[in-house]
Amino acid sequence: MMCTGDELRQKIRTEKREIERLQQDFADLQMIREDMYDSDDDSSSSSEESDDGDDLRDILQQLLRENADLEASYYLTIR
Repeated sequence: MMCTGDELRQKIRTEKREIERLQQDFADLQMIREDMYDSDDDSSSSSEESDDGDDLRDILQQLLRENADLEASYYLTIR
């Protein structure tokens, strides 16, 4: 059972790092999008940025759910 707890803790740490990375990517994309709205660039680029942001948002939501599930599993194993 200790091995399982250690594995879950490692997965939680990994998921948290991935969430942080995705949040940074999302923030970077938002900044790029804002810069594009401020300039008079081509609208097709803006659409592509929006699609990337939507994809990253979906991935982030999935990772947050998985992280919550892993944390719940971890706390159940240490009881």
